[in-house]
Amino acid sequence: MPEALRAEAARLFFQGFAPMLGPALGRDARAESFLARVIRPAYGVAALDEAGGLLGLAGFQDGTGGLFGGETDDFWTIYGPGALWRAPLFQLFARPVGPGRFLLDGIVVRADARGHGIGAALIERVAALARERGARELLLDVALGNDRARALYERRGFRVVGMRGGVLASVFLGPPRAAVMARAV
Repeated sequence: MPEALRAEAARLFFQGFAPMLGPALGRDARAESFLARVIRPAYGVAALDEAGGLLGLAGFQDGTGGLFGGETDDFWTIYGPGALWRAPLFQLFARPVGPGRFLLDGIVVRADARGHGIGAALIERVAALARERGARELLLDVALGNDRARALYERRGFRVVGMRGGVLASVFLGPPRAAVMARAV
């Protein structure tokens, strides 16, 4: 993902994941500012239009890092004293990636570009990166009720292997809200 698209990527990602991220990051401009600050372009794959605009983005985790970082200082800079509760809540989204696994950590396609194969291309690019780095399995979470995304993942060979949402996350974020899906790379 090009570094120059940092703010555009944060905006698109937040539009796609605001319902999930809102409890931790809020639903105002600070959320996008925070994501733009902590995004790691090296852990993202972008689909661009002819003018270089962002059509879609897929983040991943490979055991060395992921699309979004975020230290206490980053939270404090954006949220001030609200960092004291936002940072721990945001950490509830963390997903450790074990050996031989790669995590597709969010995929979003601009609304006017959906239905043209961009999501499938992004998934396959992340799968290729996973293979190149020695992973055997590609994992992802899909929000319950996001039937369009789940259908895309199933067409790309993913199968449900569990549910996401531990006891602590459920206390703060509600009941499990995602199915865990996996496929071989």
